[in-house]
Amino acid sequence: MTVPRAASWAETVARVQENPQICPMSFALKSGEPVGNSVRRLALRSIDRALSQILDLAGDPHKAVHDVRRRCNEVRALLRLVRGSIPRDVYLTESERFRSLRHLLGGARDSSAALEAFDRLATLAPPDIDRTMLLSVRKNLIALRDQAEEDAPPTADLAAIGETLTRAQDTFSALEFRKEGFEAIAEGLTATYRRGRKALKVALTSEDPEALHEWRKQEKHLRQHLRILRPVWPAIVKAMAREASVLAAFLGDDHDLFVLAALIDREGKAVADRPTRKLLRKMIANRRKELQVEAFALGHRLYAEKPAAFRRRMADWVEIWLTTKDAVDALHGIAPVESPTRK
Repeated sequence: MTVPRAASWAETVARVQENPQICPMSFALKSGEPVGNSVRRLALRSIDRALSQILDLAGDPHKAVHDVRRRCNEVRALLRLVRGSIPRDVYLTESERFRSLRHLLGGARDSSAALEAFDRLATLAPPDIDRTMLLSVRKNLIALRDQAEEDAPPTADLAAIGETLTRAQDTFSALEFRKEGFEAIAEGLTATYRRGRKALKVALTSEDPEALHEWRKQEKHLRQHLRILRPVWPAIVKAMAREASVLAAFLGDDHDLFVLAALIDREGKAVADRPTRKLLRKMIANRRKELQVEAFALGHRLYAEKPAAFRRRMADWVEIWLTTKDAVDALHGIAPVESPTRK
């Protein structure tokens, strides 16, 4: 069973476009605000929201955990972006803090990812596939997910999570930046692009599924940075960020299908009988092939430039954005925006 290319692309693009978190207007640099102040403001906002969301862990833990993990990803993206303009010990300490916090809130992620992957696969299945069989498999996957969640360690102490976030809050409130303008983000942005480009080349020639997973992780970092830089040239950078999001969706779906295949092999009859497992593996293999073709085609476009050329282009765009806004403000007698630090 092969999914038609149009259906493969359209389903993924529609899912990305319907997600309001892909390119939110608020998670971005602000016109007239120094780059360092923007980064501090965004980090403190993400931490504040994480602090408020951990209160919901007792009520709707699935949604709350997802939201807190997303806020942790935002802070880590900001740290990577300004790594060249903040003290190295601060970068390492805070990166590890939020990496550990995200891991702490991981839960039974693989079982949930496998179920989500199956749901997407079933949606694209041809009409001659037995729907009763699909429903039976889904029921078994739900049971396995629920069991995995019961067996998972209990959620970490909420007070400890809150204390960790509060310490990070204090760090960002007092954080000073050694550089401003594009130089504040030049090293981090270029390193993110370079790593993603290198990971693409490795994934293209490697048969190891982990190579695709590594490319996915590096590409997600670039997507976050493009989100932050969207105001620099909204029509262009926002489009780049959305294309990066589509690529992330292709790679994410591929990884989730890999997880689903591993679960089928591991759990065997608990998922389905032998003929059904054989059919599912074939469906998964065909769909992964489709996703990888789309991912590599899009990846080659996003990473077409060499890192030095990408850096020069982004430097020009950022500096033009900064200087043009300053010139217009000066013409109208408007003072630059200062983002207050917390005491």
